[in-house]
Amino acid sequence: MHAKTTVLKQANTLAPKRFMDINIDNQQAIFVERLRTIDDLPVVLDQDYLLTPPVSSLPAGVAEDSIYEYLEKELHLEVSYATKAITVEKAADDIAEKLQLDDDKLVVIVRSLSYLDDTTLFQLTSSYHRPDKFKFIDFARRKKI
Repeated sequence: MHAKTTVLKQANTLAPKRFMDINIDNQQAIFVERLRTIDDLPVVLDQDYLLTPPVSSLPAGVAEDSIYEYLEKELHLEVSYATKAITVEKAADDIAEKLQLDDDKLVVIVRSLSYLDDTTLFQLTSSYHRPDKFKFIDFARRKKI
C-alpha cells in the first residue's frame, strides 16, 4: 500500500465565522487543504484552519508530513484533545471531484475542534472521507459504580 499526502493549498486567511457550535470572530488562520491518497486513489480531503495565534507559522512542506510534529517540536505547543462530529452529507461539487465520488456524492465528514493542553483552541478541521473507504472504530468503557 502506497500512501501519499499532497498539499493542494496553503494560505493565510480568516477562520470561518462559525464552526460546529462555536462563533469565531475575525480570527486569523493558516488554511491548509490536503489530499490523502492510497495507491493513487483519493480517500480523504482535509481542510484545516490553524489559528494564529497560537500557531505562529507553518513553513512550506510541513503539511506534507506532520503538522502536529512541527507544532510540538518546533513551536513547543502541547496538543491535548479534540471534540469531533461525524456526519454523512452530500458533498459540494469541488470536494466530490477531488475525491472522485460516485454520482450520489455522499461523503463522510469528520469535523473537529482541537485544543492545546491549556484548553486554547488552535485548529478547526473538516475531513472529507470517501464512504467506501471510511471505517469508524471506538472504544468505550463503563465505570462500575
